[in-house]
Amino acid sequence: MGREYSDQIAVVTGASRGLGRHIAIYLAQMGINVVFTYKSRGDQAKLVYEDIISKGGQCKYYQLDVTKDKQVEDFFNLLSKDYTHIDILINNAGISIDGLSWKLSSEDWQSVIDTNLKGPFLCSKFVLPFMRANHYGRIINITSVVAECGVPGASAYGASKAGVIGLTRSIAREVAQKGITVNALALGYFNEGLLYSIDQETLNVLKEQIPMKRFGEIDELLWAINFLCAPQAGYITGEVININGGYFVG
Repeated sequence: MGREYSDQIAVVTGASRGLGRHIAIYLAQMGINVVFTYKSRGDQAKLVYEDIISKGGQCKYYQLDVTKDKQVEDFFNLLSKDYTHIDILINNAGISIDGLSWKLSSEDWQSVIDTNLKGPFLCSKFVLPFMRANHYGRIINITSVVAECGVPGASAYGASKAGVIGLTRSIAREVAQKGITVNALALGYFNEGLLYSIDQETLNVLKEQIPMKRFGEIDELLWAINFLCAPQAGYITGEVININGGYFVG
């Protein structure tokens, strides 16, 4: 059935701000020993670390570019010196570069694909030896409603997040016999993270398109994280759970 939360180790990528920050703090409040990564915002990462430690949590943080094979491999090799098991991986790190398809540069396209799709692949690849050896693990990939319904100007983002869905389902089938579950959360629009980069007029239009007529609250995401991390969720794998207020129903 897996370990008690107080004995578990979780890795959260891209947790210096936004949704990742909330996820890291929440897992620590559950009693889980949290290791989180950041790419460039070391000052913000330090604040997350201090927040967790001040509340009695266990935490370490590292700078990591999830698109770099060697960096990711070295990161997990480093963790192997301190931990004999890693129980949870939250692939949260992501970026969005908007642009109509006929205007988007190949460089911007590749940057989004590398961060949002290659990153989860690499982190999953190098965490799986831990999980396979211990016959237990929870991988949660953060994808998006954009992957399922499409949004103008988000071809790279939508393609990368659609790829995450395929990645989730494929790895889930590969490791199911090892007691490892792999699921994805397809997020709609929340009062946090990338939503802050959208202008107010667009936000108003988006809100009207959501049947619940509001954006999601962080607690509504964190509950789903808790659910999928639980040892009792061991028979749920390869699933994509939509959390979007009815914006997309699949």
